[in-house]
Amino acid sequence: MGSTYTYLSVTRLPEVAGSTSIDFRWRPFNVRRVMVQQNNVPFKDKPVKVAYMWRDVERRAQRYGLTPKLPAPYPLPASCSPARSPCS
Repeated sequence: MGSTYTYLSVTRLPEVAGSTSIDFRWRPFNVRRVMVQQNNVPFKDKPVKVAYMWRDVERRAQRYGLTPKLPAPYPLPASCSPARSPCS
């Protein structure tokens, strides 16, 4: 899982599209590459914040009827690429 909060939003988009007249136009890009280049790894070396993040994701997922496998690897290893599935 590259972005915990994005996961929760993206998995709900079909429901939003179905209940509104909004059409989503996907433009994929590698946000991980951007974050790595900026040395931006949220919660890195902050175990208390990481624990809270997973608890927050769990609460929000339950609210929307989602069941992600938590905790997911975080942060993803540098060798992990979105093109590979699954990353290990």
